[in-house]
Amino acid sequence: MGLFKHRHDIKILANVLDVDEMTTEIYLDLIPIDSVAEAQFLQWLDGQAKQVDSNIAWNLFMETNESIKQKYAYKLAKTIEKSTKMDKSSLTKLLNSFRRFFIGNTRERRSIRLPTDYNKLPEKSILRETLQQIRNVKSPKRRKMLLSSLIDHRRTDGRSLPPLDWTVLLNSELAYEDYSILFLLAIQQANVKLITKLLASGHVEGIGFNVIQQIGNENLQRLAEILSKSSQRHLIHIICQKCASIDWRPECESLCAAIQKLAMKNEEIVNELAQFIPNIETVQSFEHPFFRYFGTLSGLSMKSASILFRFWADIRKDMKMEEIVSRLLNIDRKLRDGCLIILMRFWSSKSVDECYELLSKMIPLVRISRNQETAIGDQQVLTFWEIFIVLVCSSPVMPVPLCSYADSDTETWTTIVGLFTDSFYEWIKYRSENIEFVNTIVLFICELRSISSLSNDIKEILNQCLRRCINQNSNVTEIIDNQNLWMDIF
Repeated sequence: MGLFKHRHDIKILANVLDVDEMTTEIYLDLIPIDSVAEAQFLQWLDGQAKQVDSNIAWNLFMETNESIKQKYAYKLAKTIEKSTKMDKSSLTKLLNSFRRFFIGNTRERRSIRLPTDYNKLPEKSILRETLQQIRNVKSPKRRKMLLSSLIDHRRTDGRSLPPLDWTVLLNSELAYEDYSILFLLAIQQANVKLITKLLASGHVEGIGFNVIQQIGNENLQRLAEILSKSSQRHLIHIICQKCASIDWRPECESLCAAIQKLAMKNEEIVNELAQFIPNIETVQSFEHPFFRYFGTLSGLSMKSASILFRFWADIRKDMKMEEIVSRLLNIDRKLRDGCLIILMRFWSSKSVDECYELLSKMIPLVRISRNQETAIGDQQVLTFWEIFIVLVCSSPVMPVPLCSYADSDTETWTTIVGLFTDSFYEWIKYRSENIEFVNTIVLFICELRSISSLSNDIKEILNQCLRRCINQNSNVTEIIDNQNLWMDIF
């Protein structure tokens, strides 16, 4: 601090180094104000110290507190302008000083400026007396009553309370409950300095969800605009902690909606949320309310080590069929069952036309695999078969139960596979009048059935499917003729 001639020099340095405003102000609060210089400046401004020249008056001005600087800067400029009109060298020197002053104040000030004294309150103000009582009262019960009286206090100009430095209350002997009330006061006032100090003190960590809930969507959006990035992350972390402590119940919905909105513009908030991703063991894990609030948030799944979560998030981006096949091929059996169930859940909302489009996109992939059969593995053939099961069993015509009672995704998938034949019969029955769709189904089955490496069990199931298609619509026989499959089917 000895390197700086004035407190304001610290503000200039803070602007140059892009130090956030609240950190700068908290640091400035550690530097004592020269009360004598402040009194002399005010006397000069009122014309009571004519022996003091403009340069000395400027130096006195630079030693005053921030509220006086804000209040009297313009009046000082006009007074100095009058007194130095005939002295160009003095005027030039003072203009340079003013330039330094304005450099220190060029940062956009979105937060409300809070002076460090009570000068704006009348001597007989009941609020002044209330604050003194809060600081001096010994009874915790009475102090709580006085603090509570400040909450929701309204003024005619739209702000809740006068522009005071409410951090003076932190110097009092506050009880645990008092910090909760003081935190709400800081939120309602959008008092950046008080919020920052409360977060840094650690006292906010212990407050309950009932207090956090009162922040509200609107206040959180407003605070995001005025808090420093570190304070914003800290506040979001505490909110998430409190929501997690009550298992993200519906009471959290409003706050979570606000957090998601902020996270869409700020990756650091996504990083904070990543710390609260629940443990994912099976597809049933996605029933956790956390995923209802944040599951679709861009980038969040990439912060997780869970393959299921990444697939769950990516499938909502309308992955191409080639991508789906490729992803499934590169996932081990246990996790693959879960991914297939996720795919089935996602496709269950598809319309008939969308199902037709999905099946149409699979045909060329199967055909390419059949033509290059020596180069493909059994796993890829199995993948086509499993995707077909997903498509059939996800149909809204006859929805298959998702087996929430199962102990594992493997058990669930085994149940779904066992229901495939019955599901297919219903599926084809309700589509028998759509000739184009039925032809596409038969063509796909024939292409898949023609791959020699397909297991005999699967081939037999496909034979049954083709026989059912013929019974529903005899016009499909030409496709089977072209594939030379009559001997295999019957």
